[in-house]
Amino acid sequence: MGEVRSLLCPANPSRNGPGLPCPTHYLGIAGVGEDAAELPLADPRAGFFGYDRRLTQKDLKDGASTTLMLAEAVDGGPWTAGGKATVRGFAAGSRPYLGQGGQFASLHRATNVAFADGSVRPLTAAVSPKVLEALATAAGREKVEGLGD
Repeated sequence: MGEVRSLLCPANPSRNGPGLPCPTHYLGIAGVGEDAAELPLADPRAGFFGYDRRLTQKDLKDGASTTLMLAEAVDGGPWTAGGKATVRGFAAGSRPYLGQGGQFASLHRATNVAFADGSVRPLTAAVSPKVLEALATAAGREKVEGLGD
């Protein structure tokens, strides 16, 4: 399958060869926790994407401008694979969320993210994990302050 340019970061040289599935450099945000994509929509840790849930505009209790939808990652898998290759939650504890070596690392100084309102902005590792966790949920009703960018 050919490349889908909108799923690839122009600065990332990682591509698959002919006949192999096209990778994605942008992953869907499932919420907070390793199990976030499996959570029911009513769970306060649930994010924009999930394996078996459907989100509507009225489900965005935190607001579209403060709900993360996508984040850049250097280790995205084939976009047709689904699962953790394309959708994941912010998994606390093992490493930072953004920046070099982060779960959502980028080849840039900042990680590009897209919000549910369609806006795109770069976020740096200076954004606190607590703020990122609040942004990762769709209905956690957390107050979001200090994006630090």
